[in-house]
Amino acid sequence: GGAIVFPTALAAITHTFALQERGQALGIQTTVGAIFMSMGPLVGGFFSETISWRWIFWINLPVVTVIAVFAIVGWPASHETTSPPAKKPAGGIDVSGLLTLIAGLSAIVVALMQGDTWGWTAAATLAFFGAGIVLLVIFVVVELRRAHPLFELGLLRIATFSGGNLVFFVFQWSKLAVFVFVALYLQEVLRDSPIDAGLIVVVAVAPTIATSLLAGRTADRFGSRVPLSLGLLVQGLALVVVGIGMDIQSHAVIIAALAVWGAAMPVVAVPARRAVMSAVPATQRGQAGGVNLTIQMLGGTIGVALCSTILAVTGDYASMFFMTGIAMLLILIVAWLTIERHATTT
Repeated sequence: GGAIVFPTALAAITHTFALQERGQALGIQTTVGAIFMSMGPLVGGFFSETISWRWIFWINLPVVTVIAVFAIVGWPASHETTSPPAKKPAGGIDVSGLLTLIAGLSAIVVALMQGDTWGWTAAATLAFFGAGIVLLVIFVVVELRRAHPLFELGLLRIATFSGGNLVFFVFQWSKLAVFVFVALYLQEVLRDSPIDAGLIVVVAVAPTIATSLLAGRTADRFGSRVPLSLGLLVQGLALVVVGIGMDIQSHAVIIAALAVWGAAMPVVAVPARRAVMSAVPATQRGQAGGVNLTIQMLGGTIGVALCSTILAVTGDYASMFFMTGIAMLLILIVAWLTIERHATTT
């Protein structure tokens, strides 16, 4: 369901808003998403302590219902788009490409998530890794031979599209590291309650209410490359400081670093999203959104697997944040070399 909603929403925003307004529109979207994500540990902690942990699932039903009604009622008023709709592929759905992609990614994810339990050199782990790689190679071969592929691999030749998606891979990894492992650290090491831990995590997102619109307007005015690079630099350094705060067990250092990290989050997400979606032709934006979501979610999955492995092996929360911060600083180089290296479409 999420895989259907996310790229559709991205395509709708990109079609509806002109290039000079797109950053601001995506900034609003980023703020809303970040607020809801940050509320997870807080709301979950509240339910766990006062009612039942099962309510972390039930609470989604009324929220999603309201959003669905709003989307149905609100969409016709903004149905006019600045770009023509995509044509229906003449060849129908690429079933073979879809199946090989799902199977290949699933096999790799299983290997990453279970590697620590099974053992990284165990036969089952290696078998899943190998199967995943083989299936993804088959996927590429299938896509190159089809007239109407599931994923037009030519999009990867657009430097901005490829670079922006790599940014989102690491960006999602960093988000889950903060929202999952900071809350765990606060409860397991500093002995905070679930509600207190959730409140501290909210601090990481509170500044995005102000910085999302600023990031969008800045990207609309100056382009995506410079603000994105600055955001990656700030977030990478902030995560290193979070690790230092964990080493010295300081609430103050962790909270301050989280606030800086959160303030810079839209400065990464909004320019990167604007660059990725604006770099492809209008008729391929739905597909581009789907690719972006796939890579972003894969980054989160692999990031959580890596962080979990480091924690299991070392028992040290700080190390995973040092690693994640360094990864963001490295992807900064990729962003600087690739973003907006091709002409941007409208």
